[in-house]
Amino acid sequence: MISFLWKSLYDANAYNSALKTWKFKTLGYFLMVSLIASLCADFVAIPAFTGFIDREAPGISSQIPECEISAGGFEFAQKNPVFVKLKNGQNFIAFTSGFIPPNEMDNILMAFERDWISFKADANTEKRIPYSEIWSSYSALYPGEGSLQINPQNAEKFFKYLRGAAFYFMPIFNFALAMFSSAVMAFSVLIPTHMLAVRMMKSPSVFGSLKIGLIASTPAILLSSAGQIFGMPAFATVAFALMSFAIVWKMVRKVALLQIAESREK
Repeated sequence: MISFLWKSLYDANAYNSALKTWKFKTLGYFLMVSLIASLCADFVAIPAFTGFIDREAPGISSQIPECEISAGGFEFAQKNPVFVKLKNGQNFIAFTSGFIPPNEMDNILMAFERDWISFKADANTEKRIPYSEIWSSYSALYPGEGSLQINPQNAEKFFKYLRGAAFYFMPIFNFALAMFSSAVMAFSVLIPTHMLAVRMMKSPSVFGSLKIGLIASTPAILLSSAGQIFGMPAFATVAFALMSFAIVWKMVRKVALLQIAESREK
């Protein structure tokens, strides 16, 4: 199956063989391509994330004020808001006994406010999680704890845990995302592939068209993933999609000719 990574570009015999013999191998090939794509994402995401923690965590931890979350809510003794900043001076996290104005949330990752923690979900949406939900989850995990202490020491421990967890959870997340992206690319060419197969090939099937679409999408999937490492211009996604369509057009015609030749030999 590994040879299909490069034979997907030119070898009609490989496509024809897959149509005849692949059943569960189709799933295996899909997982293999997704795994390779996810490794490219890991190569970029994990160093970037751990590098950010190594660079910023000491400064962030030292700025965290003393406060706590308990069954009674959020306890923060200081009257004025505290803004934890990154090394470049940008606000990163806010703590306040009141509320942060919406216009000040634009460049903040999260804000510990009087009744909830706020996150900027996107440019126009703010996500709020009430402290009652946070305390309910925390007390279920740590039933003996009277409160969740937030301070520089616990922040430092949290960043160390987060750094270690990145090596376990980010590959899982990237693999799941790669499977989704690979499936989208393969299914995006399924309909045109099947339309061509119905016109040109002997005994076409939807599953057979899916095999062709998956194999033909391999270069686009891998180049798209490699683009995360080397940088990818905005138009590249369209170019990769066109590449898949071009490979499908070429390979369906070639496989159809192979099938005609095989039927004549019989």
